[in-house]
Amino acid sequence: MREIKFRGKSLTLDNRWIYGSYLTRINSRGGQEHLIVELNGNEFPIDIKTLGQFTEPHDKNGKEIYEGDIMQYRDEQKKEYGDNFVVAKMNNDYLIENWTIVGNIYENKDLLK
Repeated sequence: MREIKFRGKSLTLDNRWIYGSYLTRINSRGGQEHLIVELNGNEFPIDIKTLGQFTEPHDKNGKEIYEGDIMQYRDEQKKEYGDNFVVAKMNNDYLIENWTIVGNIYENKDLLK
């Protein structure tokens, strides 16, 4: 069964990444809140522009891949990294066995230039 989880940058914890379930609700002022709820039940407001869903596969190092991650291909026969980068999104058709997460579109925009 597919594991559904999200990550987002916290608005309250020094921009720390928060991982868990995604929740929206109307706050006491009538505005919409975007939250990540951790497994232990702690809720954290997040910057909605940084919300990314777990895409299911892991990179070649076993790291979870989320939407917005920047991946780089390593040619195992030549033992070198290529110059091409891919941004992870849901339903990518890429084989990820030789791909490594090298950053994300929120903190490493320079990799996309």
